[in-house]
Amino acid sequence: MSLNRGFSISLKLLVILLVALTVASVASAAKSTPAANQIYVHNQVTKNGVAVIDEVIAAEDGWIVVYKRADLATDMIVGYAPVAKGTNQGVRVTLDNARLKDISTLWVRLHVDKDKKGVFEWGRGKPLADFPAAEKGQPVITTFGTTGSGADLALTPAISVKSQATNANSIVFDSVTTPVDGWVVIYKDATLRPSEIVGHVPVYHGVNRNVKAAIEAWRIGKNNTLWAALYEDKATQKLMEVGHMGLTRGDPLYLYNGQPVVAAFGSQAP
Repeated sequence: MSLNRGFSISLKLLVILLVALTVASVASAAKSTPAANQIYVHNQVTKNGVAVIDEVIAAEDGWIVVYKRADLATDMIVGYAPVAKGTNQGVRVTLDNARLKDISTLWVRLHVDKDKKGVFEWGRGKPLADFPAAEKGQPVITTFGTTGSGADLALTPAISVKSQATNANSIVFDSVTTPVDGWVVIYKDATLRPSEIVGHVPVYHGVNRNVKAAIEAWRIGKNNTLWAALYEDKATQKLMEVGHMGLTRGDPLYLYNGQPVVAAFGSQAP
């Protein structure tokens, strides 16, 4: 091999190595950059005891906390709900309506989940461990009216579920995102015929996490694949009416861009 040729090959290898290191460095930086903490919420009537926070972007796992006074004292908390790191859409917060009465504005603040994971620790008899999150040195706070109206942010419906054993007569969905209150109905056949239903579970507008559905495992038999489909709660509210067990078909398939929202998954443990 000539000296010039060897130098050329070495130079090419050096360039390839530098490019690879640059790409890896950029990817690592992008991965380590946390999401900006943000809250989006519309005005809404809260007399049903629930507030829907349209979107919460969190740099780490935490809590969305609703207060009834601008001073945001711990004894002014009227509801809270967990949020995961990243983007959370349609977060439902159960409110203590008995404490709200005629209040027309509520305050929402993002907190971090710092001490005992999954345990809300900010007053209410708990230590002040889950302190408010900050963005550019400022707390992340917004307000919304409780008697007005406003459009929800668009939610893209989706069913997220892993393959899992069904011998415990239940199935757990990682998450179900839905723009409407409705049902996830589980089938043992891709035709989605009522006679093939093996279970169902209610879901509510927003992102529903760790949804556990009871199923009739004995009806699954040797089927290796199950199908889950999203339906609207359209007819009699809180009554699943998809033709199952002689009921009417008043709850239609939810269609997104003209297509049903369906997810297939294995019925055996991975």
